[in-house]
Amino acid sequence: AAHVQGAHALTSVEPGVAVRSAMRGAFVFNVALAGLVAAYELMRSAANRESAESERRYRALADYGPDLIAELDAQGRVLHSSAGGGSLATLLGGRSTLDGVHLDDRAALRDAVRLLETQPSVRVGPLRWLASPTEALWFEASLTRYRVDDQLRILVVARDVSARITLEAQLRESQKMQAVGQLGSGLAHDFNNLLMVISGYGEVVAGRAQGDPELAAAAQEIQRATEQGAALTRRVVGLSRPTPLARRVLDLNEIARDSEKMLRVLLGEGIHLMFEIAPSPLPVSADAGELEQVLVNLVSNARDAVAAGGTVRVATSARGERAAIVVHDNGCGIEPAQRERIFEPFFTTKRPGEGTGLGLYVVYNVISSLGGEIEVQSDPGLGTRVTLLLPLADRGGRPDTTRRSSARAARGTERILVVEDRPELRRLLREALESAGYEVIVAADGVEALALNVQGRIGLVVSDIVMPRMGGVALVAALREKRPDLRALYISGNPGDPGHLDPRDRLMRKPFLIHDLRRTIREILDAE
Repeated sequence: AAHVQGAHALTSVEPGVAVRSAMRGAFVFNVALAGLVAAYELMRSAANRESAESERRYRALADYGPDLIAELDAQGRVLHSSAGGGSLATLLGGRSTLDGVHLDDRAALRDAVRLLETQPSVRVGPLRWLASPTEALWFEASLTRYRVDDQLRILVVARDVSARITLEAQLRESQKMQAVGQLGSGLAHDFNNLLMVISGYGEVVAGRAQGDPELAAAAQEIQRATEQGAALTRRVVGLSRPTPLARRVLDLNEIARDSEKMLRVLLGEGIHLMFEIAPSPLPVSADAGELEQVLVNLVSNARDAVAAGGTVRVATSARGERAAIVVHDNGCGIEPAQRERIFEPFFTTKRPGEGTGLGLYVVYNVISSLGGEIEVQSDPGLGTRVTLLLPLADRGGRPDTTRRSSARAARGTERILVVEDRPELRRLLREALESAGYEVIVAADGVEALALNVQGRIGLVVSDIVMPRMGGVALVAALREKRPDLRALYISGNPGDPGHLDPRDRLMRKPFLIHDLRRTIREILDAE
């Protein structure tokens, strides 16, 4: 009985213990589960925050970086694009394709996409993206292929390189200018010597053509052409290195009138040339040769623009404190996109071999150096009107006409040493000075001149600067070791800087007029 009673007591206790145990187990499980859930939520929240932060970081890199990032599908449609890349992103905007790429560059882009079939990534460019019908941005891009859900995608990373392309273009133009300047400098010395011979003998012919108007007019045209050739040489050299010019007060009306005959020949018989000259003088400070070259360049362009029977008009006038000269044609006109570039060096609308693109650049250089302005009015089919505005010189001064003067040349009897390496020019100078009464001794270079040992027997040295064996400056320095008071006149065909010259000495640049040479020699010899 006792045994039975004990067993009964045991069985009566066990259900309570089991329940409590189960409850404790459930509580512990729930606590553990809640902990796991909380830990999971913390981890998920942290992962979300990290993911969001990472997304913000990469979005910032994409949206504020210098590159445009875009995702394309296999057909080239834009699926997503970043806000970065500056102007490129603005231009892409909400486009669904890359149809903004310049037509001439789309083939290169298609070729790059085809290369992605065999390569994981490809670089392409520079290509142009049209900002407007007349303006384009340059960009370079890398293309990378990848797959999303077994769908081909193309990642495009593009950068605007317009500034670099512009700088590279400017560098190339600068190098072209330097090359032209170097070429011009190399040719200028010999070319100016030839012009000097032509001009000098033309002046001789003019002096002997008294009573023969046609021969005198022909000789004058020879001299004017040589002056224009010299001005052109200076301008070509000046493309990369400014060259000092002999500017003085001139009458713009006179320059236009004196150019008329030459311009008529330039235009030919099929084009009408009209002149309208202001009634009052228009004094401007300039070099006559460079102004004539400007007119030649403008009229040449007008000739190319008008058809047979067309008209070119040249007019001068006063506009307030400025003098104006206008070249107006009724030709084909200029397209707006081209009009913005007509003064750029080497820009031309002509076919290869028909134009250098330097004519209007020379015009721009000359007028700018004179403190003037250029106005261009032109429309396709309506002709072109180019107006040059130059500051009027002091109205109290009188225009210098010595360039075209036929005044009697100064004469003398002094002994002059002429040193010049070109035999034809040496002969011309000797004849020109001997005909003015001077006694002339000649030498081919400095070494030959020193060998003559004439220091004590000459009143003046007229010498070229650049000569073989010994140049003019070294020669004069050697002669002055025995004759410190010896005077010198340098003549140079090199349009560049002659270097340091003694303040007592004078310089004339070839080609010059013979009567100017005689006058200058007389001034030097008569100076105290």
